[in-house]
Amino acid sequence: MPIRFEGNCPSVVLKTGKYHVRLHGGPKVSIPHDADELERWMLSSKEHPALIEMVNAVRTEMNEDPGGAFYINEYKQVLVPNRREKVYYLAGIYTEPLRFLFDDGSRMVTISGEPIDRDGNPVPQLGIWPGIRQGIPYVLAAGGREIYYKYSPRPDVERTVTLSKHIGDAATEKIAARVRQVKGFQGGRFYINEWREMFAPRGEDDRTAYYYVGHLDIDEPWFPNPNP
Repeated sequence: MPIRFEGNCPSVVLKTGKYHVRLHGGPKVSIPHDADELERWMLSSKEHPALIEMVNAVRTEMNEDPGGAFYINEYKQVLVPNRREKVYYLAGIYTEPLRFLFDDGSRMVTISGEPIDRDGNPVPQLGIWPGIRQGIPYVLAAGGREIYYKYSPRPDVERTVTLSKHIGDAATEKIAARVRQVKGFQGGRFYINEWREMFAPRGEDDRTAYYYVGHLDIDEPWFPNPNP
């Protein structure tokens, strides 16, 4: 069996929060992308056969059909959910950047998890997030000073993991303050992707505009890698 992942595993994630392996018309990575409040684009790429093979290998070991949803976290770990057991397995590490080309009706544009708009310009902190929304959800706690996630280590058990337990209150406050600029003191869900870029909706709806929180440097204090 593949390695069970014991870190932050999304329990309820919006449709735009995960990648998919699609097999129809040839294996490809496919995602929905909200271009604006009126249009949702279906992006796809056939340029990542090693990633597709990685996901499908876990599906095979779990006696499931190939294809389906997967996630890539801030440690570039590929996480594949077991559809029956509601647990996640680590498929491996994937370091190749995922970028998607799409014809927006007037030109070909590149869309990715980088903070870059369709004209190739960098997105300022707190600017509208134009990139894909695939990422791992964390929660800014009510009050805006703690960050946490929850997961189930075994059936009928839910465990809360707080950032301050790992890095202390002062370091947690520095990161929370950045997220708080978007989420406010009421807190709520935000995401971090494999580029270590953080973004968040002001509300909790997947059709709500998302905003750029900022980049989390690799040497900044954060939750430890659960599967080093």
